[in-house]
Amino acid sequence: GSGSDYLSLTGGKSWVNQGTLTLGGDDYIYFGAYGGGNNTLTNAAGATLNLSSTYGTPIERYDGSATLNNAGTLNQTVAGTHSTNGYVTFNNTGTVNVNTGTLSILGWGTDTGTYNILAGAVANFASGNRNLNSGFALTGPGTLNISGANVSVNSAITLGSQTTLQLSGGTLGGAGALTVTGAFNVTGRSTLAGTGTLTTQGVSLINIGSGSDYLSLTGGKSWVN
Repeated sequence: GSGSDYLSLTGGKSWVNQGTLTLGGDDYIYFGAYGGGNNTLTNAAGATLNLSSTYGTPIERYDGSATLNNAGTLNQTVAGTHSTNGYVTFNNTGTVNVNTGTLSILGWGTDTGTYNILAGAVANFASGNRNLNSGFALTGPGTLNISGANVSVNSAITLGSQTTLQLSGGTLGGAGALTVTGAFNVTGRSTLAGTGTLTTQGVSLINIGSGSDYLSLTGGKSWVN
């Protein structure tokens, strides 16, 4: 089309995709423009949502409450950094494939599904509160980065050996035990919090580039390396 444009979900709209939905070009889905309301897009089990737009925030929000539920397969297929708006709740019970670039999740939500991150690609928990519950899994040789979110591990979770877990900011906490079998990197001031034990079994590196800085262990945290 002629420049970036959008499809608005507004006025209390609920859209359930049970097929293949591709968001292409340089366009975006605009929750609540311009009628507000409680608006939801659900990618159902067995369905596919392709985020193939070059727009920086393909899941955008103007007003009202906005929720994106993925119970099927969500694919990021374009290079560069692409984000969900920080006021869009994102819940994943299916599979998110980050095939290239960086997919930044800025909003709150719950994860009981899988993030499959290919080599050189990044899934970024950038802001908001994210709950990692039973069923959460990481696969693929890419990176899950926590750059500003408050991430709570709420049950015993073991991360696969291929994927790198990186803290460049934010907090990794919760009462659940987290076992990291692959690489664990700290590249920015971050916090390990909560009573759940963190166990690292691969290669761990704390290297914060901008002068002297720190990784905080607080709130009853136990880290076993």
